[in-house]
Amino acid sequence: MVLKNEDINLLIKMENLIGMNEKRLFGKNKDKKCTVNWYDGTTTTVDFDDFTSFMNLVERALQDKQKASDKANKFNKANKEYHRLMGNMCDAKKRGNIEKYNYWKQQLEEYKKNKHV
Repeated sequence: MVLKNEDINLLIKMENLIGMNEKRLFGKNKDKKCTVNWYDGTTTTVDFDDFTSFMNLVERALQDKQKASDKANKFNKANKEYHRLMGNMCDAKKRGNIEKYNYWKQQLEEYKKNKHV
């Protein structure tokens, strides 16, 4: 699953919220456990190790997002014309201008044909 920036920001907010209350949740020595009741009636316990795993998950999500961004930037710099056409096409779609969208889509198809010849 690809996480959006809003999703990652929400994870960071939850990490901060738990971190601010970690002494109350896990105790001074971090040996206390919390019981969580699920909607289906089952229960589970959460300890400080689970919180540490959650912090690592958030960090991995941030790193993965950065790697994907770096890869996209590298591709876009190597393929400037393709990037320009895609940007124009996405902008026209976002604005609801179907005429311009179809124009840029046609331009992109021509670019792809000419590039592979």
